[in-house]
Amino acid sequence: MFQLHRTTTPPTIYVAPDEPDFIVRAIDDLRRDCERVLGLLPTLSRELPAPDAAGAIVVATVAGAAAEWCQQAGLTRAAGLAKRPEAHAISTFGTEHGSLAILGSDVHGTLFGIYTVCEECLGVDPWQAWTDVPVAERDCWAMSPGWREQAPAVRWRGWFLNDEDLLTEWIDGPGRRDLDYPFYSKVVSDQALAQSLETALRLRCNLIIPASFVDIMNPAERHLLDLAHDRGFYISQHHIEPLGLSMFAFETWSKRQGVERSASYASDPEPLREAWRAYAKEWSRYDRVIWQLGLRGRGDRPVWVHDPNTPQGSAERGALISQAMADQHAIVTELMGDKPALFTTTMWMEGNQLNAGGHLSIPEGVIRILSDQGHTQYWGEDFTRDRDPTAQYGVYFHVAFWGYGPHLVQGTTPAKIVTALGEAIDSGASEYVILNVCNQREMATGIDAVARICWRGQADSGRRLLADWVGRSYAASGADNAAITEAYEMLYAAFPVMRDQHIPGVQVALDGWVRSTGLDMIHGKAAKHDPAMVTKLGTLGSARFDAVGAYAAALAAHLPPPQAAYLRAQIQVQAAIMAGCNRWLVALTAATQARANGEEDAAQAAFETGIAALEATIAARAPAEQGRWQQWYRGDRKYGLSQMLAATRNAATAVSCA
Repeated sequence: MFQLHRTTTPPTIYVAPDEPDFIVRAIDDLRRDCERVLGLLPTLSRELPAPDAAGAIVVATVAGAAAEWCQQAGLTRAAGLAKRPEAHAISTFGTEHGSLAILGSDVHGTLFGIYTVCEECLGVDPWQAWTDVPVAERDCWAMSPGWREQAPAVRWRGWFLNDEDLLTEWIDGPGRRDLDYPFYSKVVSDQALAQSLETALRLRCNLIIPASFVDIMNPAERHLLDLAHDRGFYISQHHIEPLGLSMFAFETWSKRQGVERSASYASDPEPLREAWRAYAKEWSRYDRVIWQLGLRGRGDRPVWVHDPNTPQGSAERGALISQAMADQHAIVTELMGDKPALFTTTMWMEGNQLNAGGHLSIPEGVIRILSDQGHTQYWGEDFTRDRDPTAQYGVYFHVAFWGYGPHLVQGTTPAKIVTALGEAIDSGASEYVILNVCNQREMATGIDAVARICWRGQADSGRRLLADWVGRSYAASGADNAAITEAYEMLYAAFPVMRDQHIPGVQVALDGWVRSTGLDMIHGKAAKHDPAMVTKLGTLGSARFDAVGAYAAALAAHLPPPQAAYLRAQIQVQAAIMAGCNRWLVALTAATQARANGEEDAAQAAFETGIAALEATIAARAPAEQGRWQQWYRGDRKYGLSQMLAATRNAATAVSCA
């Protein structure tokens, strides 16, 4: 039996000299976990030990220099791992099985074998960096003889850090972005991104899009790609960044060429082709790229919104986008030469419709990414249409969505995730899963559920995933995990749910809807909404979320400080945001109706009620900004509670001056 005791000499971790640096980085995480759990900091050796070494930990990729060593050590089953991408095995070996081997079929199998040991053997939660719950110490780590093998259910699986305003400004970063976009202009800090990358690795993700609108020509933004690539990730591109070039980046690139222009593939395609070549050349310097193909407009809009020269008919628009994809595919293929290239194209928004109508011609070998619809987190109309049996498919899924929400308050339930991803896996759209994660601290439960399904395969229930997550995230609290699970379920259940939907838990009145509806009231667009329905939803929401917050506060009072702080940030503060914003919405609806009736005093009073509601909401976020989380909401621009407050004050002033 392999054993490590707190009182023994620290062991040595042996790794073959041909393993890449990102394997050594992962081993450093394993060493740190050993120190936190057992008080033992293993030493590191960049060579393999004798096959009969005692008390050793060996990390090896069986397809590399370690293949012969595995045979000599009696690990004959290792050869079978090479048949499965990213598979790993954890096995005892040697005299009396006193040593441990972490073996990978390829370098990523080895990478995720290391993190499997961290979580499943040492008990270190992948989310520990976000929960701040201390790692549980123990006196002994023991493993009985045996061979434990795993492989991912989804080949390409990872995160798209999108709408990441909180993450971007939480800690000052290394530079600014040359980006004509109002919500974030700073580059995320090394510390914040490193924390995100490590969590994704611990969840066994192999793919990352490290920010929205990455411009590789800006050294501070290229640095994000460097950090991700150095940790072993495959790196990819936002669906509005074919070959890494957004329309924002095209305009900046053109200025560097001494030309002020907007892109028009319909009327003048050659400047875009030239820019695609330039950006593809820079991206090709990385050896693990998944290239995105497509054609979209400025700011995540259809190309025809940005370019008036785009044809009007669906067939013609599809043909134009198809030609752009063919150009991009040819550029990368020529650039890569004999080296293989991986391609995706994401059918998002108008892509759903064009694909459903059969208007897109996609180059052979490109993985076709089917998307959910952001306001429901359920599949678009092309999901159930006939598919090309020779093509590979994947999905793009949201646990956060700016606009309708969720953004500051989690709302995509594990039950919904189990249903949606289950349909994707069952239908064969499981080669690739990219998850829009937004600001990870708020959306941890949903992110974790997707990661578990991508690694292990379809889960039997969302409740079981949630209960498992609670058990890990509030470990050693002495609390009733069922009560904490209930707090999360109460938060989800506080949102009204659409009826007559075959997917469970499609909520309405998420945080984004509340925000946008309230701003419509302020900006003269109240006619878009039924005031009686808005008032009903807002009143119902404020009461429900007040109850959720009170329940969470009562639970937190009986938890140790770290777990209590995390519960407050996850439930109490988020419930307070929803309750306060719903009160604000009800007040603005009343103010709008009063103004329409010529009741200026009543309108003024209602606006003041809305102002007070937002002031209280902003103050209620304080428990989530304690300790190292100070300034967490500094970057709140996309939801923008401070901007909502300023707009409400301006509206109140306009009434008083009328």
